[in-house]
Amino acid sequence: KERYKERLFNHPYFKVNQVYMYQQTNHFFTFCIYSENGIVYCSNYEPIEEYTPINDSVTITLNSFLPKVIGIFEIENNEIQIKRFKGNAYREWDEIDKGVISNDTIKLYTSYLGKNKSGYKKRMLAIPRKTSYEFVHQPNLKAIKTSNEGNGTYVINGKFSIKMEK
Repeated sequence: KERYKERLFNHPYFKVNQVYMYQQTNHFFTFCIYSENGIVYCSNYEPIEEYTPINDSVTITLNSFLPKVIGIFEIENNEIQIKRFKGNAYREWDEIDKGVISNDTIKLYTSYLGKNKSGYKKRMLAIPRKTSYEFVHQPNLKAIKTSNEGNGTYVINGKFSIKMEK
């Protein structure tokens, strides 16, 4: 386990305990933190205030934004697997995302239903879906660990800039 943590911290393109962002639209973002203990924290963010772009870009400030645990991850070389825990009042299931890591970016290219409590195995008859999510490292956003109890908790603070899509 310590060797795995060491590999995470020494990975040339992957940043542990730091913030990655996926921009879905000009007004909807997903932030993720991949922690040193293999847990993924994510949350969606939709700015309430209106903002005016300057030269087709805008800077948004996050104050004490709190992501939640959504699953676990595993990295082998430059490939990442993320197991997201899903559920409703009637049942629970796992969704597995696979992707590659390059140049401080995580590109998820496929998703499928996983077998419950059995690693990253595909459920029988589950059909993989092509995806194209691109999470980019945000060096100006800081992930601050606020608690070590259980899986721990993080708060995200800082500013980020986006290019406005037309």
